Amino acid sequence: TWTKHFRELSDEPEIELQVNRDSGAIALPSSSDERRLYDRRGDLSDSELQLLNLSFILALNEHGNRTSAINWGTMVLDEPFSNLDAERRESSLSHLVKSDPQIILTSSDSAVINRFEQHEKLELKHSSSKQTTFSDQEWGA
Repeated sequence: TWTKHFRELSDEPEIELQVNRDSGAIALPSSSDERRLYDRRGDLSDSELQLLNLSFILALNEHGNRTSAINWGTMVLDEPFSNLDAERRESSLSHLVKSDPQIILTSSDSAVINRFEQHEKLELKHSSSKQTTFSDQEWGA
């Protein structure tokens, strides 16, 4: 399930995620027949890490709903496409638009925002205030 979502998000139909069931190591194949590990050493690019994380939560949601372990009808994603190039962003957006759960996401990218039907759009407005102090008398002390 995880590989299926990763393939759809990345638009790489031949890729196969490798998970070592004993150690828990997660790897992606490389062109030189070596595995690139999902770990702190930085074997994977930022976009690959982003796609692995996003595909994992989609797979977890699908499996959990199928087995009745969880009931997530809505997923909240914070800037899920921030490290993706335009081509991967488009394939990821296409996959998310087709997904079953309701998606709530934050984005500052208009290409992302315009792909989703918007029932309501919230915009943050910054304001400033003057810092003041109160004397004990003003507080009634």
